[in-house]
Amino acid sequence: MFVSGAHARFYSGAITELLKDLARVRPTIIPIVPRLLNMFYAMLKPFSHVDKALAEQAWKVKYENWQKGILTSEYDDTVFKKAKEAFGGRLRFMVTGSAPIAA
Repeated sequence: MFVSGAHARFYSGAITELLKDLARVRPTIIPIVPRLLNMFYAMLKPFSHVDKALAEQAWKVKYENWQKGILTSEYDDTVFKKAKEAFGGRLRFMVTGSAPIAA
């Protein structure tokens, strides 16, 4: 990754501040472990303004578009905006491979 021009960033040392660190750094790709994904999910869920049916529809459309090579959907500004901003606004991929992740 470094040969390709990637940069390494270090967090402030407080795991509870990691989401703020990510918003400051504005990463495009994050290699991550499932435990942190669960933590982020728990942190962001209380701020969700979307009901379950709308969220499921948005994920379905986003995934179908992704399979077609389309990286946007009509739900980007309404459903996904807050989560995108929480990670700095430029995040393209989160990669995990250390353990299975929960649905």
